[in-house]
Amino acid sequence: MPVHAQGSPFWLIACNAPEVLLHLSMMSLLPVAIVLIAIIFLVSTLSARAEKADKADTTGPPEKPQEPEKVEQPPSRKHTPEPSLSPQSTQVDTGPAPFHFVEGKALPRPTSRSNTPPRRHPCRVCGVPSTKRCLRCKSAYYCSREHSTQDWRAHRPHCLPTLARSRSPPKARPPPADAEERARGLRPGDTVSVAAYFFGVDADAPRRVQVSCTLREPEEDGHMWHAPDFKEHATWPALGYVGVQRASPAPEAPPLGRALSLFFHEFGLLDGQRPNRCVERLVGGPGRTAQSWVGDIILLREERPDRYCDVAEEDLAPAIEYFRDYGRT
Repeated sequence: MPVHAQGSPFWLIACNAPEVLLHLSMMSLLPVAIVLIAIIFLVSTLSARAEKADKADTTGPPEKPQEPEKVEQPPSRKHTPEPSLSPQSTQVDTGPAPFHFVEGKALPRPTSRSNTPPRRHPCRVCGVPSTKRCLRCKSAYYCSREHSTQDWRAHRPHCLPTLARSRSPPKARPPPADAEERARGLRPGDTVSVAAYFFGVDADAPRRVQVSCTLREPEEDGHMWHAPDFKEHATWPALGYVGVQRASPAPEAPPLGRALSLFFHEFGLLDGQRPNRCVERLVGGPGRTAQSWVGDIILLREERPDRYCDVAEEDLAPAIEYFRDYGRT
């Protein structure tokens, strides 16, 4: 066995062998101890989580604390109630309603009281239903601006501003047009007789005749209307009509203040009817008219639309002007 000098490293190790061995043994077990401590910590963490999960499955979700009941207080005098719809109206759900503010509280705005579409009225020119009306009187309806301009000359005398109408004193309502007939006990289906002018195709002058009119059911105006029967004087397969409301067909002619109606065979030329000699004599001879008047012609006077009364001698002059210039461009 070799002998080492005192103070050499090997001599020091030999002298302190127990302590060196203890330190070496501790140094070799340190990694093992660290691994064991980590395993113990991991196992304890997993077991704690498993215990919490088991408790959650058996006990259920935690109960929420009960809130104290709210006591409704009566509204103050300054509270504005929410506007409501009438029982007859219908409300359509169109999504979230807009809000306005009353005394700091947001209240829904009242919706429209009616969802019915606006009523349509026939155009005064073509009869097409429309909701557009005259901005001045708000009583005449038109389907377009062109028809409003076209009818302005005839509509102008009757176009009164709405404000002027509302400020004017109320007028007494006139009696119904058929009040006299109803007083006589007449009902729909009965007949009345009115005087008319008859322009015969071979006559030299017009003559007055009686035309029977059948009373029909009341319409929008609430009174019976007249359906004339011309079979006693003329037979027309197709009835033609010309309204006379001015002294002549010229647009600048003054209005008559009454309405006249000329009835004739609409397709008389196609049926080969002869020219009306009575009309030719009234206008001054053949070829003096803008269009050909053929067959028999009857003139009636209107008391109201579709209601006729006896003609007068003054009605011949505008009829002759229409015979002469109607259809002239």
